[in-house]
Amino acid sequence: MEKNIQQSIIVGYHYPCIDGVFSALNCFLSLKLYNQFNKDLMERLLNEDFETYYFNGVNQKLQEQNDLVGNQKVENEIKEEQKQSIQEGSELSEDVNQLKQRLQLHSEDLKGYLYSDSFQLMKFVPSKIQQDSTEQGNVYLKFKTVDKANSVLILLDYYGQSAKNLQKFCDQYKKVIVIDHHITIISTLEQIVQNHDQLNKDSIQISGENLTKADEQQEEQKNQNDIFIPAHLSKAIKNIFPNLQIIFNRRMSGASLTFDFFIKLFNYKDYLNDQLFEHLKEISKIVEIYDTKFEQNRRAEAFVANLISSQYELNARSNYFIFSKLVNCYIEGHIKLGEGILSSLEKQANNLVKQKFIVHIGGKYNTLAKCYAVMSSNLSITNQTAHKLAEMSFKDGMDNVGCFIIQNKSKSQIKVSLRSDNDPSKEQKCHIIAQHFNGGGHPSAASFFTTFSSIKSWR
Repeated sequence: MEKNIQQSIIVGYHYPCIDGVFSALNCFLSLKLYNQFNKDLMERLLNEDFETYYFNGVNQKLQEQNDLVGNQKVENEIKEEQKQSIQEGSELSEDVNQLKQRLQLHSEDLKGYLYSDSFQLMKFVPSKIQQDSTEQGNVYLKFKTVDKANSVLILLDYYGQSAKNLQKFCDQYKKVIVIDHHITIISTLEQIVQNHDQLNKDSIQISGENLTKADEQQEEQKNQNDIFIPAHLSKAIKNIFPNLQIIFNRRMSGASLTFDFFIKLFNYKDYLNDQLFEHLKEISKIVEIYDTKFEQNRRAEAFVANLISSQYELNARSNYFIFSKLVNCYIEGHIKLGEGILSSLEKQANNLVKQKFIVHIGGKYNTLAKCYAVMSSNLSITNQTAHKLAEMSFKDGMDNVGCFIIQNKSKSQIKVSLRSDNDPSKEQKCHIIAQHFNGGGHPSAASFFTTFSSIKSWR
């Protein structure tokens, strides 16, 4: 007997990725809490113009936000919190338990509410970046019990990896909401526009002539520091896919952007007590500092190092307790344990860089970057090793790129991770290199897949 198809909220998130799973956590908590106290969740998701609503107020708060990031007040608050960590830790544990009871975060509830094949309000789908982006994209199109023509697809810290996937999502779902910070999404959107012949010389000229004063202000604000999608590109995309809404800010991480989005649009804060709200806010900020690499922060590095070493299964479809585990995350405990792990990882990275060799990424006759590289199966030291290689490469007159080749001869496709020094005086082009191989990421951190034979040709 064929199962009935019904409306759903499909939530895809970058996997396996700390930023991606904390993005999913913020989405899960906000939507579920909102739905418990309101009856219009699906109606709001389907009908509201979140992109316009969000960005109308975001620029006024942008300066305030940037000031807060660099403000000494933040450091003072963190130090004060550290002094009270023992007392707060016990209080937080009680509050988290109350929230868990309120959300009914236990195995049977999660199985029934989120992950079974019968009708569910939300389905969480981990999105692993692959060489064949079409294979991953098809995951969102195969749900037999989902009425996609009347459902919402939310993509967190992930935009579908390719223009083709994003186009298919928009064609089949009634609403697609992308909350992402990877700069490679801009070139993907440009490709979509070019495919529809919307970004030719005439359309650019016309759109420029027809910009209102408000549009011009928005254009100027969105281009500030190159952190938003250009306004003319946003308008072109809206003409092609009115059902696609993109919340993008490359200065934030997926976790902090998702947190900020749901605070503004779903009153996320109203459903949490103050302490839990600050707890989730701090976690999102720590993940942002680690993931964006715009500033060096050992606390953030230590926090993530211990999370990774804990080897949590970040796939919410198979690990029903992952959101409960992350909500109950004791920040200072992870940081303290992570400090020792960091010291060990740095020693391992120092030893590994001694095995460095020079590569011409893309080949000697079509070189995208010349830099130092290593090959290893030890994924835990990818960041430390690749950053050291980038510094050494630049110092020796090559590109500001470090190449970490993940050794796995059992697979035909080999993953390559790139890192660059964040120094603004140095060129950062990791995302450009990765895009050449159908990968993606940020200017200072990106990855892609290629073949072992291709890597051999780089040497």
